[in-house]
Amino acid sequence: MKNTFTLAVLICSDVLLFGLAHTIGGSGTWYLAVAWTLFVLWEAASLFAMPRIVDVERFVSRERGFSGDDVFVTLTVSAKRGWWASLPVRMEEEMDDVLRIRQTYDQPPRRFGHTLRASYTFHALPRGAYALYGLTIECSDLFGLFKRRQTAERLSEWLIYPKIVPLSTDFTASSLLCATRSARSHLFAASEHLSGTRPYMPGDRLGGIHWPATARTQQLQSRTFDIHMSHLTYLWLDEINGDERQRDVFERSVCACASVASALLSAGRLTGLLLVEQTVSPKRGDLQRGRIMDALARAKPCRMNVAEQRAAVHAHLLRTMERDAVLYVFTQTFDDLLVRDLNALLRRNLSVVVFLAQPAGDDSVMDRQGVTVCAYSSLDALPAMMNDGYMWKPNLR
Repeated sequence: MKNTFTLAVLICSDVLLFGLAHTIGGSGTWYLAVAWTLFVLWEAASLFAMPRIVDVERFVSRERGFSGDDVFVTLTVSAKRGWWASLPVRMEEEMDDVLRIRQTYDQPPRRFGHTLRASYTFHALPRGAYALYGLTIECSDLFGLFKRRQTAERLSEWLIYPKIVPLSTDFTASSLLCATRSARSHLFAASEHLSGTRPYMPGDRLGGIHWPATARTQQLQSRTFDIHMSHLTYLWLDEINGDERQRDVFERSVCACASVASALLSAGRLTGLLLVEQTVSPKRGDLQRGRIMDALARAKPCRMNVAEQRAAVHAHLLRTMERDAVLYVFTQTFDDLLVRDLNALLRRNLSVVVFLAQPAGDDSVMDRQGVTVCAYSSLDALPAMMNDGYMWKPNLR
């Protein structure tokens, strides 16, 4: 509508100028009228020759990547008419601020006949789910009197996975569970798959003594069992306790969850994931690895200030778990509400290990209110925590 009005104004001004030249006369006035007529014809031709978008193709270099990877995008816009070299063109894509900050053009928009091409790179993307939505092409005439703004809806999505720390595939929850009498008794009763031996400790059952190892070492040895082999394993990423103001701590917790999941799946164990809005059922294999990584890439911290709301979410997650399972909890806050829920799980014969991401402090494995807690401030501490007895600290009540 605006372009039509501008064209009508130009035509009317041209008619008035010719009328003025006819009335006043003089060669200068006629030269001015002819020049203005040529200008109006040029603008009219530019308006009608402006290209119209026919198709948009967007190629993304990868649909899945890891934190810190670069993503390359190539954009091709096909038009009904050729792009004039003299027509200014501006291309704008709808994207969030994270992508806009990391965008660098490798090739600015260039015209090739009936196509407009551009390529750019998003550098060092952090974990998350990203998408490019609508594309807006705005072209104008040489003098900027006419503009044509066209929008094409094209959705392109990709996921950036969290960083994975290599962990040993033969670690077990028994290497992290606190050495209390109830915990050891549960380990002996939980599985029939022997994983090793350790020195006898007061409170161990006599039926759990490994006599061949005792005879060989001349010291009482108790059997330990791999509880992963006979039970389901769940990973619980506690998003409720995620604090947006400490995003780096939450990201550390997500990376720890992804690292443990990768190690468990590499060992062929049944592994599932519990989130606030999504539950991944325990399965094995590379497809399950992809499902868990996709869910972790989309995970976002949320804050619930009302204790009743948090309790309702926790109760829903606990109902999805089966008895005699192994639960790894990845959280940033170890409060009384979480302790209450975990103690309820222990009464249901579940083995629970908490990975507590903290902004700073010592990396240690400890017993807090009857729950084994692996507190860490750096992802580099995770491999060492998987060794039996390493970083052990006295009980903290």
